Amino acid sequence: METVTREQAARMVEGYNGSRIFTVTFVKRTNGEIRVMNCRKGVTKHLQGGEAKYSFRDKGLVSVFDMQKQAYRVIALESITAVSFNGVQYKVI
Repeated sequence: METVTREQAARMVEGYNGSRIFTVTFVKRTNGEIRVMNCRKGVTKHLQGGEAKYSFRDKGLVSVFDMQKQAYRVIALESITAVSFNGVQYKVI
């Protein structure tokens, strides 16, 4: 397992190609629970239309599609504790 800074992990998640599934571990803002999510970026199949009322980037958030729940979710970039891309695991220090 490799180690990365929080900023490096955030850039990795923001810039990741949407066609591949990745795993992210983070702390939920609502209850402090640790969550592990298999997700993808760039999924548009289930969009209902309309625009977000605020900028995810300005608030330090990233929108992903949760592959288990088949729904869109938003992750706070500062709460990421680990990510895994293509079988390579990165721990946030």
